[in-house]
Amino acid sequence: MVLNIVTDGGFDFGIATDAGDQVIMAQLPADELNQLSSSAFPDAIALLGGNDVFENDDTGRIAFGNAGNDTIFGGGGNDTIAGGRDDDYIDGRGGDNILFGNLGNDTVIGGSGNDTIFGGQGNDVIIGGPGNDVLSGDRGLDTLTGGEGADEFIMQSSGADRDLITDFQPGVDKLRLPDGVAFTDLQIRDAAGNTEMVRNGEVLAILNGVVASSVTTNDFIGDIGETPPVAVTPGNTPSTAGDLGVFSGNRTFEDFVGTTDSNDYYRFTLDQVHDLELTLFGMSQDADLELYVGDQKPDGSVEIGDRIEFSNSFGSADDSISRSLGAGTYFVRVFQG
Repeated sequence: MVLNIVTDGGFDFGIATDAGDQVIMAQLPADELNQLSSSAFPDAIALLGGNDVFENDDTGRIAFGNAGNDTIFGGGGNDTIAGGRDDDYIDGRGGDNILFGNLGNDTVIGGSGNDTIFGGQGNDVIIGGPGNDVLSGDRGLDTLTGGEGADEFIMQSSGADRDLITDFQPGVDKLRLPDGVAFTDLQIRDAAGNTEMVRNGEVLAILNGVVASSVTTNDFIGDIGETPPVAVTPGNTPSTAGDLGVFSGNRTFEDFVGTTDSNDYYRFTLDQVHDLELTLFGMSQDADLELYVGDQKPDGSVEIGDRIEFSNSFGSADDSISRSLGAGTYFVRVFQG
């Protein structure tokens, strides 16, 4: 079924088609009738143009709010609800629902079930609730909360449509990259206790309460490519090392070592035996490279262990380390020589 919502000149039209069948809803001016004709979906509901309140039953319906600040509740079935114009409140309740905020600053709640929610235009609040939900803020500055379950958050390609994701769980939830945006286009950075996804200086998404180093390629859906630069605090320590994630294939990372940045530490994990090639190049001053094995503690934490390789070429010459490594966690130190 294909659903289209069109707003033009005081009229709201919704057309849903499945082969030769269709549902047509038209919001006419106040002095005319509200029209609903249906050959395939007799349970479709089109609300009038005021501030309506509609509560669905448990059969599963298609409901359109049209104009006005509407309040629409789903039932126990699999509902399709579109808020239409203005600032609407939609609660899907039970079932696997498809919900659209459409125009206005809407609040859309999926309820229980595996829901798919689109905010549309405006600054929306979207809450998935229990279940494995798909949430897309679409246009505007939206606030997304997945709730319980493994949820998918659809990122937008413009900072003007930035999303605040309140409960993203690395390793559980997923971020879907927008078309035309690769993982390598992103800078993932810490910002005031949150993680920002930045592209060309624009913040596309904010992960509330998430540490940037905990976000890896495994948390994304879409064009992954190579791992993007990892932003680390200059002069960090092994305990605050920038986490490069799990290595599989070639990876390129950026680092800066200058007169005020004497040490940078990174950590990475290998899931199997790999031939590792570390190269430090493009320096304007002397810098050296060291490789350490990780020391796993009884509580499962990993601390820096013994140094196993180093490179200390003179001056601004390149440094490199080549070594075959087994599965485990390792640390790299880049420091001013």
